[in-house]
Amino acid sequence: ADPGEPDPRLAGPLEIVRQQHREAGFRQSCGFVSCALAFRPAVVASRAVPASASAANRRDRPDAMTYPPHPAVTCDTILCEGRPVTIERFAPRGKDAPATATVILLHDAEGPGPDRPVRAEAAALAEAGFAVLLPHYLERTGEARVGFSGISRHFGAWRDALEIVRAQVPGPAALVGRSLGGALALAL
Repeated sequence: ADPGEPDPRLAGPLEIVRQQHREAGFRQSCGFVSCALAFRPAVVASRAVPASASAANRRDRPDAMTYPPHPAVTCDTILCEGRPVTIERFAPRGKDAPATATVILLHDAEGPGPDRPVRAEAAALAEAGFAVLLPHYLERTGEARVGFSGISRHFGAWRDALEIVRAQVPGPAALVGRSLGGALALAL
């Protein structure tokens, strides 16, 4: 493939994530996109802002969303500087794995817990035919979630862990990140 041309297998991840944001009641506040090239991954970063409430209020509500598990999820563990990091793999529906484009989906500072929107985004991307990797990169520093003070302290360690994840993907991959995940996607 011509390195100046986008890889056609990677078209669409940002639109799928934006659709998930709309369905969850979020409005898109900003976004950065670059095309996937044959020799390097795409970077797709976005930050969502709740339309009706802050993220903290949304989490505390009794009707906070929980997302059903995707039926074809497997988990792997890699070691990064001696610490285990979980990678959830969402299998694409109805696609041959070697011919499937990969999306590395990076969660926000709240982590990839069962009540987080990143789970619905991963399932939607898999439903659209992408192989999705959801690395739990906060595990690299022993965190389940992180505040502002921890971001600057651990950002480099998370970036290094994600470099290891990215190196395991044969061929091009799109990086899609939410908030902190978007910042990490841009740093890779």
